[in-house]
Amino acid sequence: MQRKSKIWYSFSGVKPEEYQVGFYKTKNLDWAQSLEYNFEIIRDEMLQYIENDNDRIKPYFNSRLVTEKSIWRTSAFLFWNLNFRKNQKSCPQTMKILRSIPNLVSASISILESGSTINPHRGDTNGIMRGHLPILVPKEINNIGFKVNEEEVVWEQGKLLLFNDAAYHSAWNLSSSSRIVMIIDIIRPEFASHAYHICSTILSSLIYQNISLKVKALKQLPQLIKNLFIKGFALLIYPLLRIQNI
Repeated sequence: MQRKSKIWYSFSGVKPEEYQVGFYKTKNLDWAQSLEYNFEIIRDEMLQYIENDNDRIKPYFNSRLVTEKSIWRTSAFLFWNLNFRKNQKSCPQTMKILRSIPNLVSASISILESGSTINPHRGDTNGIMRGHLPILVPKEINNIGFKVNEEEVVWEQGKLLLFNDAAYHSAWNLSSSSRIVMIIDIIRPEFASHAYHICSTILSSLIYQNISLKVKALKQLPQLIKNLFIKGFALLIYPLLRIQNI
């Protein structure tokens, strides 16, 4: 009998069981094919969004993951089931396409500037499959790349990469131009009934991470106390998420 997967969170301090999994195949996923089919619509709206709403694209909060501050910038449309409605209104066709994806909980634009590297790291949970839909890829393909576990790939414009965010992964753009991808998070089918629990827990964890970057004493707390704080705060976030998505 096959052992059932368990939901893992990075704040737990333990290694995920499925860390050896790297990339997922997309050829049998109808929604993945739809994303690629509608790539030009998404690309045009994303580039227009970047041009018109550049002030909404902010440096990623955890600067320790990058070689230089402000070289990795993001802007969310949907973030762990939190809707950023102003941003969504700027990209109506893209949002219509994204809403057709089963169990989608996050979608954002991600810009990695030239001459920069995102250090190896694990994501927040194994409860999702994370996707990169490349919007603009530098032509200097020998100077860019993305690595999950030991497998290296190069982004191909309009071709979806789907990977295990709980595995160690890194990215680099040593070219002379920016790399732009749309990042999406899809709850794994076997965890679909736990979507709001996963999202509220991750939001709580991210709030804790953000605060601990400013309040160093929080990092010294015992693991058990950290876990209790995050799980307790997640209980408050959970109903707010449900209300926002009614």
